[in-house]
Amino acid sequence: MHLDQQKFVGESIFAKIKRHWQGKGTLAWAYWGFGFGGGLILLLLLSVAFLFVLPFAYSPDKGVQGSPLFSTYLAIAGCIYAAYVVATLVMVLRCGENAQWSGWKYVARVLVCIWLVNLIVNLAIRVL
Repeated sequence: MHLDQQKFVGESIFAKIKRHWQGKGTLAWAYWGFGFGGGLILLLLLSVAFLFVLPFAYSPDKGVQGSPLFSTYLAIAGCIYAAYVVATLVMVLRCGENAQWSGWKYVARVLVCIWLVNLIVNLAIRVL
């Protein structure tokens, strides 16, 4: 299915995210715009938040590892990242049907599945 992009000019970012969540957007924006670009923005925001929290969480005797503030930051950042991962996967899988060449949907699906498996394996290695 080819989408007419002219009707979406001037659309807010929240409307665009909602449209892609519903599978009515382009695969290119779901993968590159939200998946890649959104990931970079999220990394920047979480890094700035980390730099803000770090001075308040550090203590000379325990460092940051024993700080409840730092543990809370990690929990919140982890939840935000998990929500981002789910949103990216859903958008790419649903918007794959809108690719101009049907091969792109398979390429994108394989890449996000590899990304998800990599995340799960790395998380399991660190937890176990």
